[in-house]
Amino acid sequence: MITGKMKVVMIISLVLVVILFLFLSNHDYKTNEPEMLFGKYCFNNGGTDSIIIYKDHTYKHKYVTGSNKVYEGTGKWKWNINEIDFHDFTFYNDKGSAGSGLWISKVESTDNEIKLIYSSENDIYYSQKLPIKK
Repeated sequence: MITGKMKVVMIISLVLVVILFLFLSNHDYKTNEPEMLFGKYCFNNGGTDSIIIYKDHTYKHKYVTGSNKVYEGTGKWKWNINEIDFHDFTFYNDKGSAGSGLWISKVESTDNEIKLIYSSENDIYYSQKLPIKK
């Protein structure tokens, strides 16, 4: 026979399971990224290639060709300690899309700059200058 106490324990357990499920299923892009991460990053290897990282875990990638044709892509990003995972990232060249997929970029920072590493071997990255601390 189920007592009143057992019913209360069962209901509380069920509520906790539902809360845990909702937390885990909605936790996909909620992370503890540094506040300074947000903003516009410019490519250091010439051109006007840029990435804007938004607080809502979306990004915009803009590539301008030598003949001023503009290509743009958007997607979601996720912070992983010292890396950013850019989902649905499109790699562009002067002819358009050169493919798309997941781009995992290592993040390096100094007191005055954040770099999203594109190729560490070739010293190619996107960078954002940080405000000077007074």
